[in-house]
Amino acid sequence: MLPEGAASSRIGGPFGSAHVDKEPEQSFAVLTALDDGKATVSQCSAPRGRVSGSAAHIATQFPGGGRAAAAGIDALAEVDVAPFMDVFETTFALSLRD
Repeated sequence: MLPEGAASSRIGGPFGSAHVDKEPEQSFAVLTALDDGKATVSQCSAPRGRVSGSAAHIATQFPGGGRAAAAGIDALAEVDVAPFMDVFETTFALSLRD
């Protein structure tokens, strides 16, 4: 998670996009802390060519939306960060906590 601040808000999307361009077969989520205790998800990307599971499917379970390949969430409550990570891990068969 990027820290709260203007610089983090400006680089979240480009930072995620750079990773997607570098490793298109990987899934990525870039979270940025907000000053109200929430977080924004500026990048939630599915691996390119993914047949099942989508970034939009994940984001719409929270207050967000987007496309199958990439989505975002404007204000993810602090209590929803762990559930978001669980859904992200399950959807893309990852383990982010090892």
